[in-house]
Amino acid sequence: MKNENIVYVCRSDLENFFDLTKEFFPLSVATLNKFPYHFVPRAEAENDSTKKQLIPYVLVQNAEGKLLSYRRCGSEKRLAQKLSLGIGGHVNDGDRKDTLFDTLIAGVCREIKEEIGADIDPESLKLLGLINEEQTEVGHVHTGVVFSLLVDDSVLVFDSEIGSPQWIDPNTLDKTSAELWSYLALKLL
Repeated sequence: MKNENIVYVCRSDLENFFDLTKEFFPLSVATLNKFPYHFVPRAEAENDSTKKQLIPYVLVQNAEGKLLSYRRCGSEKRLAQKLSLGIGGHVNDGDRKDTLFDTLIAGVCREIKEEIGADIDPESLKLLGLINEEQTEVGHVHTGVVFSLLVDDSVLVFDSEIGSPQWIDPNTLDKTSAELWSYLALKLL
């Protein structure tokens, strides 16, 4: 785990906007920017369910409408070898901008560059909504901010954390082998 200060929103503040017993919600930029947000050492947040870490989670599509899928090979042991449709990760204080939305965009652009080698125009990211599940260890301390992104799949260079990348028809996702967030994010797409 990296020693970094990461962005979070207090669970109680999220509850002021959403019924957290539901697992996904449409979300506008204006509403997102109303969330009071803070930064805390990642090690502290990983064990505190009152601090919901906001994780950009990008569904990457090619021109054929297929989604990038891969097996997780990174440092997050709770997700190891799960099939994922989401590119993204923690947003740290080095990504800080004037608004929460701009902070998340800066973080997700950095993550996309690291994980799939793409320099993207931030305007090409489409905000879809939030996913919040309380069924998994990961879900207790993280909330996904879901985006979609259309890319030219011929120019991507995959990081070692992206195991066995392939393009799949979203209707063929096997729910039993995929991480829960992928399944929930598809509902927002």
